[in-house]
Amino acid sequence: MWKYAQVERALAALHEADPTAQKGPLRGRIKHLQRLGIPLGLQPGRGKSIDYGYDEVFQFAICLELAEFGVDPVTIKSILEENWIIDEPETDLGIRKNIYDVLSDITEDINKNNDLYFVIIPDLMSNTWTGRRFASFTKFQWLRRENSYNIIQNFLDRRPRLALINMSGVIRSLFYTLVQEEKTHGLGSQAAMENIEG
Repeated sequence: MWKYAQVERALAALHEADPTAQKGPLRGRIKHLQRLGIPLGLQPGRGKSIDYGYDEVFQFAICLELAEFGVDPVTIKSILEENWIIDEPETDLGIRKNIYDVLSDITEDINKNNDLYFVIIPDLMSNTWTGRRFASFTKFQWLRRENSYNIIQNFLDRRPRLALINMSGVIRSLFYTLVQEEKTHGLGSQAAMENIEG
């Protein structure tokens, strides 16, 4: 488990935020997400020390990746609420499930050259008159690099735009930064790893 300062440093490294940006706009963005109720189910308060595990860190990570596309934080929360955990066992569209698959790839040293991408079909402007939400999720919401060329071509034949996030790259960067935090500050990753099974 990690303290907020460690999580913020890891997210700052991921987004190349220098100390000024980390303490200013990045922290402001994270605090705004917290006011909206992200990470889901976690209620930090004044003077209350919170421990963050992988679940919470990865929620921040996916939210900040969507923010890089200019997605409104309220819309980001909606996407997270609808897709963090999907209960139907036959589906693989849940964000949480796929992020933990990536973490397993890293810790088990598999799929080295077969990164997992998060695919979004954005309708930021036209959704105001079509009634569609920001992200039109399809069965190709998650995509392995080895299958990407034909599937991306298929997407672009039907729609003029899509957005990709290399979630393997995001999780890899965060994982190694958090492990470094553990070495530097003596907290975390073992306890956080135990949370994966729990």
